[in-house]
Amino acid sequence: QTNASITPTLPGDYYVIVSNNSCSDVQSNTIRIIANPNITIQTDQIICEGDTYTITSNNTNASLNTNVTYEWYKDGLPTGITTPSYDVNASNQTVNTTATYYLVATEQNTCTFTSNTVSVTINALPVVNTTPILFEQCDYIPSTLDGIAEMNLTSLYDIITNATPGLTLYYYQDAGLTNAITNPTNYSNTSSPFNQTIYVKAVNEAITPNCTS
Repeated sequence: QTNASITPTLPGDYYVIVSNNSCSDVQSNTIRIIANPNITIQTDQIICEGDTYTITSNNTNASLNTNVTYEWYKDGLPTGITTPSYDVNASNQTVNTTATYYLVATEQNTCTFTSNTVSVTINALPVVNTTPILFEQCDYIPSTLDGIAEMNLTSLYDIITNATPGLTLYYYQDAGLTNAITNPTNYSNTSSPFNQTIYVKAVNEAITPNCTS
């Protein structure tokens, strides 16, 4: 461009060379225009203890930036994480808390941009008794006495859940939790004599997502 002034629309180094007939050309000082990063991060999330949520970032000026550095902040304090994404889990955020996160991006150690803020909540898993529980039931049907008896599995709720209120228990006949017991209040064992293992899943259905143990 040969005008005496210019309004830059793209980043780069700008200077002017002045010519005056037979005199030597004179080059001006250089002005460097740096494009700010334009960062957004995604998105508010609730997870369960044991899960990981990755906060991702997007820079709409990525094609104009050449050397972007990152710094993640949690609740207003730097985390020391300097990657474009950030993994949140129970190792870096306390269970049963909500924390806020944002990302500061800097181009060429000069131009800085602060992203939007997102919040992440980590809910605890139900605390259950993992020690096998012995449930004994007499075969009270005198006409058979075959070791098959009806029992109420839900009567063990307090023992299984450590008396934690509000949990939903699901009962299964296999360790893979595929063969559900649909009648736990009047369940009859399927093997004789005497021994059968029942598997229990505890779900906190009062929160979303449902956290399961």
